[in-house]
Amino acid sequence: AEGPAGPGVYLRAALLPAWPAQAAGPGPFELLSARRMIEPELAAMAARVATDGGIDAVLAAADAMERVLRDSPHDKSACELADRHFHLTLAHATGNGALASVLEHLWSQRGGLWQTLAQLFEAEALREETLADYRRIVHAVAARDPGNARAAMRAHLERYTRALSRG
Repeated sequence: AEGPAGPGVYLRAALLPAWPAQAAGPGPFELLSARRMIEPELAAMAARVATDGGIDAVLAAADAMERVLRDSPHDKSACELADRHFHLTLAHATGNGALASVLEHLWSQRGGLWQTLAQLFEAEALREETLADYRRIVHAVAARDPGNARAAMRAHLERYTRALSRG
């Protein structure tokens, strides 16, 4: 084998193994954990900086979710789209495209998580709690109250985490 031709720094392959691949992607509790870190802060940020148009868009998204849950609670696809639309509209109301993109990525990883959560929507009590959560979030954002917006989103996501852990 030939040696280096001159002075300098030479690198060779790392001896440490690569991170193990997660073929199936992150699990539902990992996704919810990440969302619990990010979304309450997005809600607080939206309460601080959203334009009137951004607040109107969040309100419209919450109204759309309410219509879907009341009129078509068994239409899993419509429920998922309305839920996603609410959360992403709130993220975009922050005016921070980078943070909104992070949340979009987390939503794209949901996979089997949504199937499990969609089954939970079959329970009318959870649907009503979700609508009440959305109303609290929207009210706090519209009132420009970051603390209550953060707390309302945190409570919403923690409710889902508890419901999912109960199965």
